[in-house]
This record gives sequence, structure tokens and C-alpha cells, in this order.
Amino acid sequence: QFDVLMDEFETLGDEYGVRLVIVHGGIGPVIPKDVVHAEIEKQYGFCPIYAFQVGVHQNAGQQAETEAIDVRRFDVFTDLVDDLRSRVEALREREATKQYKESLKQTASRSGL
Repeated sequence: QFDVLMDEFETLGDEYGVRLVIVHGGIGPVIPKDVVHAEIEKQYGFCPIYAFQVGVHQNAGQQAETEAIDVRRFDVFTDLVDDLRSRVEALREREATKQYKESLKQTASRSGL
């Protein structure tokens, strides 16, 4: 199942022309060490934990809540893929908005402002 998930990450990346970085992956329940990985990577941007058909240890859940790490649990593969797709689309929209705003700074409007 893990390999299928990784293949889907790659497919989504190719489809949207983005690179979906997997910081850490494994098989089994979410443990505090997984939360530590997300805490470190959170410095560089949004870093959720995706848990597919596994639980979250109580200590890991508490640590994630304290550190504001988003833990997303899924039991249905297509739900996980749909969540990833919506996040990629949101990223693309934010990037397009950012580029548009930058273009406005570089090009005068019709009114000359």
C-alpha cells in the first residue's frame, strides 16, 4: 500500500507540475518520532502528517496538537488522494495570485498608477 501511495504522489506531482516532497514515510501507527520530523520540516513550510489506515499513538497526538502539526487520518485511499489534490490546487492558486500581484507592481495600470 505504501508504494501505491508514493506512486500516487508522483502522479499528482506530474499532473500539476509540482514536486510533492515526502519528508518521512513508514508503515505503522503515527508515533512521536513522526511528529518530530514534521516539527523540524514545519520551519520550511506546511508539513502535515498523513496517516493511511493506521492509528495515532496518544503521545504523538498530544505532541502534534501542542506543536500545531496537522495529522490527517484516512481509511479510504481515494479520500487521501482527493485531499492531496485539493491542497495542490490551493497551492497553485496561491502561487498564481502571488505572480499576478507581482506583475501589477511591475506594470502600470491604464490609469497610470
